[in-house]
Amino acid sequence: MDANVHKCLVLVLEIGLACSSESPKERMNMEEVTKELHLIKNTFLGSRIQRGGLSYCLNRILNFCQMDPNVHKCLASILETGLACSMESSKDRMKMKEVTRELHLIKSAFLGSGISRGGFRRIQV
Repeated sequence: MDANVHKCLVLVLEIGLACSSESPKERMNMEEVTKELHLIKNTFLGSRIQRGGLSYCLNRILNFCQMDPNVHKCLASILETGLACSMESSKDRMKMKEVTRELHLIKSAFLGSGISRGGFRRIQV
């Protein structure tokens, strides 16, 4: 794994820990999380966004975790949707109708994969 992907993974994990802290004082709010994710995106993805899309970096990060491929696809899709909703300019953000449709597709793909029931079929997200 190259150094940039490793740094990116560490930052994402730190954000995850900060979001799940039991102490409200230590817990990050949504605005801070959004700012941190945009900083990661801008710092570590750079030209990769143009070449391979946001999913390139997310796939590299999530692959590192060695999780089930169906869970990986769902999480990557959810993260991409979340970032698309939190763009600085409102005209660049996803419309709520698109967000709702995307999240329903992700949910349907996840439930149809059998993961939630203990199975492991392939899905297309």
